[in-house]
Amino acid sequence: MRIESVYDSLWSRLLDVPACLGARTYATPGRVVITVDDGMRPDGAAHGTFSVEGGRDGATVARVDQSPDLSCSIEVLSAAWLGGVRWSELASAGRVQQHSDGALTTADAMFASTPLPAAYTWF
Repeated sequence: MRIESVYDSLWSRLLDVPACLGARTYATPGRVVITVDDGMRPDGAAHGTFSVEGGRDGATVARVDQSPDLSCSIEVLSAAWLGGVRWSELASAGRVQQHSDGALTTADAMFASTPLPAAYTWF
């Protein structure tokens, strides 16, 4: 067997950050504050600053008025929320800004997923 090509077949775009991040579990307990920019819907539920405190039993996600640990666009958060790409990789590509020391390490550990997300069929 050999791989002849690889195609993306799963795309996501979060429309409601608290609902989406609150609906999943997290690999390790932790807390991170993320400022998200949604240029298409600046008045929507995906734009703002959110506190994510989660663990294996679920998460509490709330809109907050405080300094962020990380900031990114909604496109970047949509890529990271399933756990298939690490926050530190996105930061290395210039897509995430770290404002608090250790925030990338915390987010990487929290959002890790095993197995990795995969789409098994075209839809």
